[in-house]
Amino acid sequence: MSGLDKAHGWLMASYQKCVKINLASELSLDELDALEALSSRFARVMDFLLQRVFRTIEEIELSSGGTLLDVIHRFQKRGFDLDEDRFREMRELRNRISHEYVETLLSEMFKELLEFTPYLDHIIFQTQEYANKLLSRTPTP
Repeated sequence: MSGLDKAHGWLMASYQKCVKINLASELSLDELDALEALSSRFARVMDFLLQRVFRTIEEIELSSGGTLLDVIHRFQKRGFDLDEDRFREMRELRNRISHEYVETLLSEMFKELLEFTPYLDHIIFQTQEYANKLLSRTPTP
């Protein structure tokens, strides 16, 4: 989990910087750079969480496969506070981060990033707790 821990730490450092930015005003170059860093870190953490951590937990518990929605449902059954619609919106945001450069759309994207990052932080905290419990139950060779 150290890869997720590091990426999460960088994400939250960017979030703390960006949450102070007034998105209604014209953004300075430094503010745009900070928001761009947040965007990139958000996308990286989402990828790491879904593609590595969730998939690894699924493999350990022999329940892998299926769509993202299937994975979300299985993690809900494990006790995770995953809201399907919200998580799907976060995934769509992650995909848009890679493709949108129109300044009018960036403002909306940055608002969503600031809204979704605390929720992603919450999911990461739940994931870390679950992984720690799972590791303590898993016998080592």
